Amino acid sequence: MDKASSRLGNHWYLWLEGVKNVAGIKNDILAKKVVSDDPLDVERRQKVKEAMLHAWTSYEKYAWGQDELQPQSKSGVNSFGGLGATLIDSLDTLYIMGLDEQFQRAREWVANMLDFNKDYDASVFETTIRVVGGLLSAYDLSNDKMFLEKAQDIADRLLPAWDTSSGIPYNIINLAHGRPHNPGWTGHAVSIFPQKPMLKLLGILSFGSCWRCSSLYVTDSILNKGHDLITYSRRRRKGQQNRMSENEQQGSPQAESSHQAEQHHPIRGEL
Repeated sequence: MDKASSRLGNHWYLWLEGVKNVAGIKNDILAKKVVSDDPLDVERRQKVKEAMLHAWTSYEKYAWGQDELQPQSKSGVNSFGGLGATLIDSLDTLYIMGLDEQFQRAREWVANMLDFNKDYDASVFETTIRVVGGLLSAYDLSNDKMFLEKAQDIADRLLPAWDTSSGIPYNIINLAHGRPHNPGWTGHAVSIFPQKPMLKLLGILSFGSCWRCSSLYVTDSILNKGHDLITYSRRRRKGQQNRMSENEQQGSPQAESSHQAEQHHPIRGEL
């Protein structure tokens, strides 16, 4: 078994042990994870690792610390406010694959360069799943508390988004000033399900009751108001579809413009 597989197997074992302890399971069969050493599996793992290393090396060379790499122009772009989205997203993959040097360099960037005190309107959804989630994954794998502290920092900045009468969070929040709001184009709709487990996990790992309370508040709101939210969403979508259908039947300029845009769309036009 190679180093990466052994490391992954250990974490799988510890996770299963935790499940067993919570459930009161005494059977040791669940704690066994069989890692195949079939030559084809080994070759496949190596090819995946090589692909990851190729992508990561380009990111390090052309877009280090930035949110995304633009491969054609070989330049970086900060499409998530300069939070190092790709770097944080990749921490757990680097660790699991045994790319220790790359992981350590990324770890040093997070420790010394990552600063959340930015006058930037961040997506609560994207920041939770990519930044909070990425940092919690890195902490869970490495047990390096620096990652947990960073996760606590960004979660504290996101927390005012849950300060609503319904408990359903705003979509956008300014990381420096804590001003939450919803963009007009969403129709005040929100995405909440992926954010809830992240906050709950952070609360468990850090013993922070505020995050756990926020996640529970969202659950209560869904149980109490979920039907109304779903009904509103369906009615709104139905109304949009009806207006589109009317425009198409009448041959309106809006419908013609939409049709032309569809034909000339750089991706859709090829389908």
